[in-house]
Amino acid sequence: MNFRTKTVIGIALIESILLVILVFSALNFLHDSNEEQLLQRATVTSRLFGNAVKDAVLSTDLATLESFVAEIISNPDIVYTRIRNNEVILAQGGNLLALNQPHVPDISLSDVTDGIYDIHTEIVVEGIVYGHIEMGLSTSAIENMLAEARQWIGGIASLEIILVGLFSFALGTYLTRQLAYLKEASNIITLSGPGHQIPISGNDEVTAVAHAFNKMSSKLNRVMGEHASIANELTQLIDTANAPIFGIDAQGNINEWNQQLEKTTSFKKTEIIGLHLVADVITSSHKASIGLILANALKGDETANYELALYTKAGDRIDILLSSSTRRDASDNIVGVVCVGQDITELNNIRHERKCERQIAAAQIIQASKLATLGEMATSVAHELNQPLNVIRMASSNSRRRIDKGNLDPQYLIDKLNRIEEQTTRAAAIIDHMRMFGREAKESAVLVDPCKIVMKTLDLIGEQLRLSGIEVVTLLDKECSPIMAHPIQMEQVVLNLLTNARDAITQRDGESKITIRVFEDDNGVNIVSEDTGGGISEDDLSRIFEPFFTTKEIGKGTGLGLSVSYGIIQELNGRIFAENIDQGARFTITLQSSS
Repeated sequence: MNFRTKTVIGIALIESILLVILVFSALNFLHDSNEEQLLQRATVTSRLFGNAVKDAVLSTDLATLESFVAEIISNPDIVYTRIRNNEVILAQGGNLLALNQPHVPDISLSDVTDGIYDIHTEIVVEGIVYGHIEMGLSTSAIENMLAEARQWIGGIASLEIILVGLFSFALGTYLTRQLAYLKEASNIITLSGPGHQIPISGNDEVTAVAHAFNKMSSKLNRVMGEHASIANELTQLIDTANAPIFGIDAQGNINEWNQQLEKTTSFKKTEIIGLHLVADVITSSHKASIGLILANALKGDETANYELALYTKAGDRIDILLSSSTRRDASDNIVGVVCVGQDITELNNIRHERKCERQIAAAQIIQASKLATLGEMATSVAHELNQPLNVIRMASSNSRRRIDKGNLDPQYLIDKLNRIEEQTTRAAAIIDHMRMFGREAKESAVLVDPCKIVMKTLDLIGEQLRLSGIEVVTLLDKECSPIMAHPIQMEQVVLNLLTNARDAITQRDGESKITIRVFEDDNGVNIVSEDTGGGISEDDLSRIFEPFFTTKEIGKGTGLGLSVSYGIIQELNGRIFAENIDQGARFTITLQSSS
């Protein structure tokens, strides 16, 4: 089922439900009000008639009673009237068929089966019952009025459903045209890479998303090219650096050996890779000291200006001044050590230049990721705005009906206008927030409330999660200290976690639930996202923060979201990691509080 059909069916279904409720409420109101009037009229009429004939009953004046009966049945609403003295009929008149039927008083209008409401009234004088009044009132006028009301209300409801169906069809056609362009462009980017542009027409929010998509595609194309170039340059830098550089894995085996070391030691990379640094390379006199330094380095300790003695293939001794640093994976686990020798100053200058280039590229990737996220959210823009638009439509429709009926209640109209203004403001706020989110981040880090970050993010994606059938549980500690961060970038991080959780949940059967917690402990302020999406495979768990790595189907993601999130949190001197829990995955962000 396509989006247009869903739009038509959804709006028509909502409208039908509301109309059914309205029709039944209106008919019940008409039925109840007319029933109440009938009961009151029957009671008053019978009591007044009983008081009128009381003296004639006491004197058994049959002629007077007959005249009273003849007078009251002249009323077209009175079907029959009978006056009894115990079991003796003193006078009666009206419909003979009704008079010949056993008199059974009706309690409510629903008890009437013959079109006559039967009522029984006692003739009481000084506490003594001297007779009874049996009377039947016609219900045909009420039944005719209710039948006519049903016909009119049904006709109006049918016409409104037809008009709503036509409107929703036109709306769905317009939205799906732009969304089809976005889908096609996403598939093209997935297959052939970024850079593709989609045709744009119009000047509305959907068109703005299309503009943002084109901008994202262009920037992503440029950024990916720059990123690949930087990565290649870094690889070449290590291999061609004038300083000797080698790397060690977590077991102490050599896994890097650059060209400078090949020249210095005459050992080729193919000869040295895989050997254990301490056991196979270091001389006996240095095994103990180097082994201790290596063990400490693999625990996280870094070493600077350590003199290491290496020997060439010919047996000549070479003294190298080394600095070592640990290598960590996306989960912050130590996976090895990198050792750089001799010209530290020159190398640091090069690293500084490359760091600036990487920061620029990272900023561009962050912006591209935000725009990609907005592109993915394009299909939910209409749903996000649907609620305030429905409220506006209902308020205006109710006010128009009041005006058409001449019921010009100023306070009622003011309340409806205030409601329309409130919902218009809400829709504008949604659009403004999405526009702000899509802009390039220029702000500096400021004090922000982590709970507000979560709630603002839910403003963007909350409706989309609801439409996907996902329950969102928020456990927010309002006493948490503020954090120093970039607000829009933090929203992007939380949004990436929520969209990944959504995608994982919608791909499997079972419970659909996301839990977001914000709390503070000894480590700092924590933002935790837990889902029921089935978890992450152990092979993928160690790679999910790598750039362009994704487990989603082709066309479902760029592989940038978690990598960008990792970079943002690292820039804030924070920590983000993933782990599997029962039924799903847990992502934890820890940042230092400002207190």
